[in-house]
Amino acid sequence: MKIGIVDAFSTGKNLALEFISKGVECYHIRTTSTPYTDDVRFKKTIFIDENINDTIDILKYKNLNYIIAGSEMGVESTDYIANNLGIKHSNNYKTTYLRRNKYEMHKKLKESNLRHINQFKSSSEIEIIKWVNKQQKFPIVIKPIDGAASEGVTICDDIKSVKMAIKKILGKKNILGKINKEILAQEFIDGTQYFINTLTWEGKTFISDIWEQVRTREKNSAYIFEGMHLCDGNIAEKSGIKKYIYDVLNEFGLYYGAAHNEIIMTQEGPVLIESNARLMGASISNEAFHEALGYTQASLCVFMYLEPKKFKQEYIDKNYQKNANLSEVSFVFKKDGIIKSMPTKNTLINLTSFHSFNQLPEMNKKVYKTKDTIGEPGFLYLLHKDKTIVEKDFDYILQLQQEDKIFEIVS
Repeated sequence: MKIGIVDAFSTGKNLALEFISKGVECYHIRTTSTPYTDDVRFKKTIFIDENINDTIDILKYKNLNYIIAGSEMGVESTDYIANNLGIKHSNNYKTTYLRRNKYEMHKKLKESNLRHINQFKSSSEIEIIKWVNKQQKFPIVIKPIDGAASEGVTICDDIKSVKMAIKKILGKKNILGKINKEILAQEFIDGTQYFINTLTWEGKTFISDIWEQVRTREKNSAYIFEGMHLCDGNIAEKSGIKKYIYDVLNEFGLYYGAAHNEIIMTQEGPVLIESNARLMGASISNEAFHEALGYTQASLCVFMYLEPKKFKQEYIDKNYQKNANLSEVSFVFKKDGIIKSMPTKNTLINLTSFHSFNQLPEMNKKVYKTKDTIGEPGFLYLLHKDKTIVEKDFDYILQLQQEDKIFEIVS
């Protein structure tokens, strides 16, 4: 079998490694020349030229079975290439905008009578301000139409902060390398946030894992994620999440592949923040994931593509089962400066439920106060059969973080 992975970065790299471990030939199709290190044994790396159709002409002779998005920046090209290569098991490029554009997502949900967020978009600061004033209600969320990792997202408590948020976004290049030509303004939805990771084949979906978010917010800023807890699999049915997410993915035309969905649970039920047609980003260690669930979203995605019939029989419409309780602590930098040490590291290692660290920062380098979800300060994982032990250790670490005792940073 031969697979093409478009922009195999973040968990897309894990996806490639999983396929290669199964003896699959993997081609890395890249939309960017940004210097990511290819330390994966791809059969070949192919850069998309200015004319993507030239790249498609090259790929025609590779006889690829599937084209899969390896990260957010590869979603649009994945659909376009797959459709032009005539690959049957792929999503329609004509509906890609529903899986990429945050405004179009909620417009579609509204048309389909599904819970959605009241919103407005414009390339004009004046028009955005008019809409905000008409709402007569704060907070208001200001964000790019097209982005990732909460870059540019600001929860504004007054008009002054709305204007500042617009200036930071409009006309600037985002994390995906695109210029922000429009601003999206949305009503603020209050409630508990969840990540819902899914895998879909022929329009039938399995929820692979659900995470309850722990987050904080300062005035006129986005939420800062400080951690998350792996939920029991049956919460999806009890809360109405399962039916809602199934409906959302169907309306967005996601019939094949992975998705990372973010929702807010309100008193009326779940409301989508956004849906992303790719794997969840690389924050959870593979080892911790396997111990808690027996798989990762990436490993299960590979199983789905290699053995779709078995995948449907074993997983579709079922609830996942936990083998242990798993929580992630997302470290934050409390200020700008030079990071000198991690004084509580040994204390954290000796916690009862401590499992591992991931992506810890290098010492003696310049760091900046955390303002997004890219995860530069690193992560810690807690794993244990006893949920109360995990929760106790989690709360203790967040207390240390609140007291700024995780890192020593010299201004």
